Amino acid sequence: MWRTIAFPLAVALSLGVGRQDAPKPADGRDRNTLMMDATFRVFGPGDPKDPTLVRTGTGFLMGKPVAGQANRVSFVLVTAAHVLKDILGDSATLVIREHTTDNGYRRREIPFPIRKNGTALWQQSGDADVAAIYVRLPKEVSAVPIPENRLADDTLITSLGIRPGDEIFTIGYPYGIESNTFGFGILRSGRIASLPLVPQQALGSFLADFHVFGGNSGGPVFISQSIRETPNAATAVGSFFCVLGVVVSDRRYSPTQSIDVAGVAFAHFIRQAIDALPDLPTSVGAPAGVGAGGSPRGLAPR
Repeated sequence: MWRTIAFPLAVALSLGVGRQDAPKPADGRDRNTLMMDATFRVFGPGDPKDPTLVRTGTGFLMGKPVAGQANRVSFVLVTAAHVLKDILGDSATLVIREHTTDNGYRRREIPFPIRKNGTALWQQSGDADVAAIYVRLPKEVSAVPIPENRLADDTLITSLGIRPGDEIFTIGYPYGIESNTFGFGILRSGRIASLPLVPQQALGSFLADFHVFGGNSGGPVFISQSIRETPNAATAVGSFFCVLGVVVSDRRYSPTQSIDVAGVAFAHFIRQAIDALPDLPTSVGAPAGVGAGGSPRGLAPR
């Protein structure tokens, strides 16, 4: 039995005003830190009769390449589709961080449209529980968008021998809880817990050995290693980073009994959802983010 895990939470909404502009470029922070900064809490109203009841989940920032502008991307929020579907009305709220003048962070809530006159603005990949939607962010945002070439495809998984037992990470907001007053999510680690991992299109999802809760839906699942041997152990690959998928559910024996593993939709469906978004007439002007400038499909030197 599978259970999706967006979570209703009674909180007060505080909506700020966002402005479209470019973020600061990557500044040498390690990839886990960059992923933490690119992951946001998503929430919005969940009951028309009770304005204090809020649906909450997780999303992360990626970049959709802008046609004809090689090093520029548009801001795209990736999440589980049910996170957006469960939020009522035409707008939701993102919890982001902004840089302050003393090199610190400031938490900020910004509204963003998810529907127009009741019509969804996000795109999905078929029946996969994965959604991509354009977002506008203020110029002070501390996050850097993750480029599409960091999404793991079948070739990367096979060539690097990504397999059960590999350590993986996720970031999320269990029960809507933020890790501190700056609005960061909570980083958890686990291991790939199922086989096979290709072909992604046919399989749909894989299992991850970490406990997820309501509010974790939509969080990124990624792998980041310093040294890795290829399948035949003949070659040691330098440090690499790639996104394997997005948390969409937890696995359950019964409606009340979890077996403490997460269902993760493959990165293949993230790419398809992003590709389904219409091209924008103008770009956000953001430079590519994590590992930008490295070779394709997730391989990049430190």
